[in-house]
Amino acid sequence: MIGVEMAGGTTMATSGTEDTLLPASPAESPAVAHVRPESRLGRGDKVDRYDVVDYVGAGGMGVVYRARDRMLGREVAIKMLRGPAPGTDSCGLMCSLLMREAQTMARLSHPNLITVHDVGEFRGCVYLAMEFVDGATLRAWAGAPARSFRERLDVLLAAGRGLAAAHAAQVVHRDFKPDNVLVSGQGRVVVTDFGLARRGGDLDEPAVSCGCAPGSPVTLDPDAQVGTPPYMSPEQHDGAPVDARSDQFGFAASAWEVLSGSLPFVGGSLVELRAAKRAQALASPPDSALPAPVATVLRRALRESASSRYVSMTDLLDRLAAAAG
Repeated sequence: MIGVEMAGGTTMATSGTEDTLLPASPAESPAVAHVRPESRLGRGDKVDRYDVVDYVGAGGMGVVYRARDRMLGREVAIKMLRGPAPGTDSCGLMCSLLMREAQTMARLSHPNLITVHDVGEFRGCVYLAMEFVDGATLRAWAGAPARSFRERLDVLLAAGRGLAAAHAAQVVHRDFKPDNVLVSGQGRVVVTDFGLARRGGDLDEPAVSCGCAPGSPVTLDPDAQVGTPPYMSPEQHDGAPVDARSDQFGFAASAWEVLSGSLPFVGGSLVELRAAKRAQALASPPDSALPAPVATVLRRALRESASSRYVSMTDLLDRLAAAAG
């Protein structure tokens, strides 16, 4: 679930994972029946200078297509809004988040971070053109039975380096999870989906307005309660200020899951999940799944108090690599 603070203090929530890669299929297939008509594209459709090749996948907020840039002769990923209807306040909010994602990604340059190439408007709403990563999400990649503990750890460390680079640019992801990491067929690892990112200058930036709802400029609360519950830090649950240490929590929760096969904290509701984190009631994985030194490192990054976690993402990664040997 993703909660987004809207003007007036209301919270809009959507459920589901973010843009997870699915088997390519024509946009006319039932796989995109849940996507609004304005964002349904078929093979050969054109979005400015981009020719749509295939449907890639859809998630809580966006739908992604593989396309070819006619001018530069390269493949790209086109990300559009999954919903809601153009011209509504909700669409204005989502377009604003997509534009902010483009602006945030444009600040970042690192091998383990997705690269944005272009941003534009199509059928009245914003779209992003990003590098196309031919692979799978970390969740899908890690699900293959042949993956060794070392392989999983190396991919996590690479993703962590991407997070550390974002932090160096004063960007906090706020929604790090296995679904927001891509692993290419060649083994490259990239962190993606910066739509909920908190930027260092957010408090000083004006409200973002959007062409699809020009009468309703969007005010984005930098400390809104946003994220995906199992990976949210306690401060995110509480709607309290966040910083890079909040991403440490999301990274550690993801690492615990990827390495052991289970989440560190569970609960039947948001209230129960928050209570488990407050009480530090870790769900213990099988002893053989998570070596004790690695679990010790991750437990510190999962502490309720941000001040009790590591001084930086780099410090966490160094200790995690050393613990694994």
